[in-house]
Amino acid sequence: VALGLHVFISGWLEPTEALLAFSLLMLPLLILFLDAVPGSRVLVWDDGCAFCAGWVRWFQRLDWLRVLRVVPRSQLAGSGLPVTEEAALEALQLVTPRRVYSGFAAVGRVAELLPVGYFWAPLLRLPPIAAVGSRVYRRVAARRLCNVPLSSRPAPTAPTHAEGR
Repeated sequence: VALGLHVFISGWLEPTEALLAFSLLMLPLLILFLDAVPGSRVLVWDDGCAFCAGWVRWFQRLDWLRVLRVVPRSQLAGSGLPVTEEAALEALQLVTPRRVYSGFAAVGRVAELLPVGYFWAPLLRLPPIAAVGSRVYRRVAARRLCNVPLSSRPAPTAPTHAEGR
């Protein structure tokens, strides 16, 4: 809503350099409205899949606010999470305080939690995009090769933001 308001004001009023600069400077402050309690969301993934490990590593690198707690499928048994190992084997699972998201819906919700996806990720919930995204997600998940290592090291179980610095 705030992004739309900024675009509307900048387009409706006479766009001066000062107004455009003000709009651009105020947009980063919207991150304060992000529901980003550290460790409040649990991402359950198939740790036997190198393709999944690559995506989990990317999510962890982009999780600057440390909202995600990552739990591999192999450590799911004693975690007390409402996700079965079979569900984690089939698709990525995101456990929030209110519900569990699976597959493409989980990817979209994770993108909404990341500062780089905060503005555009809600578009993934629009019916045509969600329908196509879910089909593509299921197709890729059915064809992934889980025995081919993507890299020599698995994705870490806890976010490590010091990597690459």
